[in-house]
Amino acid sequence: MMTPTQWQHIHDLAVANITQSFLHMRAQAANERFYGFGLGLVEDLCGFFCAGNTLESLQRVLDDEEDDDSGWFWYISEWAYEGVDDDNAVHHAITALDTETDDDPEQYVQLCRDYEQCLIAALKTCDNNGLFGAERTAGEMVLYLHYADASDETIDNTSSAQLNPPALHQAFLQRWNQNASNSLTDLIRDRLDD
Repeated sequence: MMTPTQWQHIHDLAVANITQSFLHMRAQAANERFYGFGLGLVEDLCGFFCAGNTLESLQRVLDDEEDDDSGWFWYISEWAYEGVDDDNAVHHAITALDTETDDDPEQYVQLCRDYEQCLIAALKTCDNNGLFGAERTAGEMVLYLHYADASDETIDNTSSAQLNPPALHQAFLQRWNQNASNSLTDLIRDRLDD
């Protein structure tokens, strides 16, 4: 379990990294329209990365691929824009705490849950500060956490529920459902056609 001081430290490091990373992505993407920003994790707490994708970068991938797999839309490790983290301070801070769990499985699980909630809070802070801009204000950009190693596939949906307005979250929940009229995947496809 994180102490309040540890939680605040990791939160502040994450806010700094998310901010630096998204500003870097925004500069790389120029006038492209972001539809997603996520934090990538892995089960053993050694992973932390920021990723974003735009309608235009998604269209480039879909134009080059033979199949129109919706995985390109949502697997953040496949996205075009990655964050910047030369020293990976968030990684170092959380792995230092992991060494304190003394291989206690219950403490480790609690540390993982605290870490996830800390990162969600960091994304909320960045969102409240207006970092994500016009796309987010218009309800056209989803935020979420994602385990790149698929160790916890529920985190995408649970983090989305905490980070996104209800209508956007509901569309995100339907992203894999090809028969849903309010699937975020279909809404993004419609935006690609605009």
